[in-house]
Amino acid sequence: MFLCLSAMAGVISDVAAAKSVTSSRSSAPAAKSTHRARCARGSRRRSCRQQPKRKTVVLARVAAASRHGKKPRSGSGPSSTTSEPASPGTVSSSSTASASPAPSSQPAGAGSSSSTSGSAAGSGRSGGSGPVSAGGSGSGSTGGSGPVSAGGSGSGSTGGSGPVSGGGSGSGSTGGSGPVSAGGSGSPSGDVSAPVPAHVQTWAYDDCGNGGTGAGAGLVQAWVSYAESNCGPGGDGKALSDCHSGGRVFCDVVAYLDTNWIYPGSSPMWGSFSAASSADWFQHSPGSSAQISTGDFGGGYLIDQAQAGVRSFFASYAQSNYDGVDGLMMDDQSAGLSAQLYSSSCGCSADSEFGSDAALQAAHSAMSAAMTHANGQPFTQIDNTLPPNPYLPQGLNLLDQSTGVTGLVAEGEPEDDGTLDPDYSTLLDQIAYVAHTSHAFVVPLSYAQAGASDQAQSRRVQEATMLLGYNPGHLVDWADLEQGSSDLAVWPEEGIYPTKPVQSMSAPGGSGCLTGSGQVCATGGHNSLQVAPGVYRREFGACYDQSVAFGACAAIVNTTASPVTIRSSWLSSTYSHQVTLTGGDVQSGGTINTTTTTFTPNTTTINPHDATILAR
Repeated sequence: MFLCLSAMAGVISDVAAAKSVTSSRSSAPAAKSTHRARCARGSRRRSCRQQPKRKTVVLARVAAASRHGKKPRSGSGPSSTTSEPASPGTVSSSSTASASPAPSSQPAGAGSSSSTSGSAAGSGRSGGSGPVSAGGSGSGSTGGSGPVSAGGSGSGSTGGSGPVSGGGSGSGSTGGSGPVSAGGSGSPSGDVSAPVPAHVQTWAYDDCGNGGTGAGAGLVQAWVSYAESNCGPGGDGKALSDCHSGGRVFCDVVAYLDTNWIYPGSSPMWGSFSAASSADWFQHSPGSSAQISTGDFGGGYLIDQAQAGVRSFFASYAQSNYDGVDGLMMDDQSAGLSAQLYSSSCGCSADSEFGSDAALQAAHSAMSAAMTHANGQPFTQIDNTLPPNPYLPQGLNLLDQSTGVTGLVAEGEPEDDGTLDPDYSTLLDQIAYVAHTSHAFVVPLSYAQAGASDQAQSRRVQEATMLLGYNPGHLVDWADLEQGSSDLAVWPEEGIYPTKPVQSMSAPGGSGCLTGSGQVCATGGHNSLQVAPGVYRREFGACYDQSVAFGACAAIVNTTASPVTIRSSWLSSTYSHQVTLTGGDVQSGGTINTTTTTFTPNTTTINPHDATILAR
């Protein structure tokens, strides 16, 4: 069947194997009402949202107990290095930023000769060289897309994204902290003289049941940049075997870890944690000795990361069980107390241990610093931190090269079971901020159910969002869009690799920008790509499908509640087609087609909350 990346409705039918449900124990706290639990776990659902007037109102869109982290199996996190970013909302007159260090294992993309996905052929990792940057090298803030500094030096102009690093030595399975490369250095930017990568940087489960169970090592190596294991101790064997093979690192292996909430019915470390813990290892309700608990995921308790004993326990646990992986996905690293406590049974917005958001963030940073390999090198860490709106603390200051925090997950964004993030502009601003102020990256994590009627729309929006914000090394695609299936959740459209950007987001700015004040960034960021209220467009001079050129392309996202007609005035190039999706994921043989569906400017429309990709 065909699924058009414009606004064509469709259903992708995948065989779904239901995942196990976490069990509860009698010792767990009593569950809250079904409605609150649903809103807490899927807090970006439309039924849980209200129009944000102030911070306390929009808490219905964020939950400390994230969907990602409280399953009995879980893991995530890439391997890279990052410098600490400047404070959001400010512009330095002297800061600089490098363009795009590639998180370790981005493929070189040589050798692909077919647009058909679903096989190991055509991955062309060719010595593990870093990705080719998007176009010619640029400098400074020319065209508004350089680094945050006002006139400061750095790469990343609108003409290109500058040189790509991606070639640093890394830990592999021996415990180093730097980005893992398959043995080569990054390719320079310019006229794309080096092989074009076969796909953008991707993230997917490759473990005991969350995804990838039937995917061979060749398929994983061809399509995955970050393979997450979400199966607890000993459950990372498949990912390690697939990614670390023959003395090469094809992809980074990331293990899941939650050092904030612990669940007696599902947390693998509960037995040893409860035996070692004392009362001060937990957070408590204000003015009370009652431990803060939640009814989600069978019941759990909130941990006090400020305690040295807690940090020592998790450091030892990670070294004992995950020392061979490349990184950790650190779940529930909420940057604000109100978000951290949202799903708690106390109904409180503060606790007895932390008097401020800053104190909570300091505890997160202390835990990150404690997470080191046995050889003393920091684990690369990706924090599940970014909030879904501008009213909550953003957590951007948690990025810290010295402690290994190199990435931030945006969970449920831009898509959560067919619902587009209503604060989509903030997601674009977060992406632009990280790209311009650090060596770090953002991981947009969208959700959909296998075979859901809205799955195709979610795929279009996820892919178009990647193209709007893509800057090699700064954006990793996590399209978890077939929950309930054990397939490797990587999609043929992730093989679209853009180069030579015509437009790019400059650093976001303006009063209150990304400070948690509720102010939407007034300059740069999403404003750089907005062609109509709530409509965003970005074009590229040369695009590739699994390293095969198909000419110029453009991505357009319509975040409004009404259809929009694509205007010729929005486009600097001529396009004749829309990209269509055929079938499902790459494991099931899904493909894309760049010439089947026609495009007519000033006539073709995009449905509400949908997207399209245009091709020559």
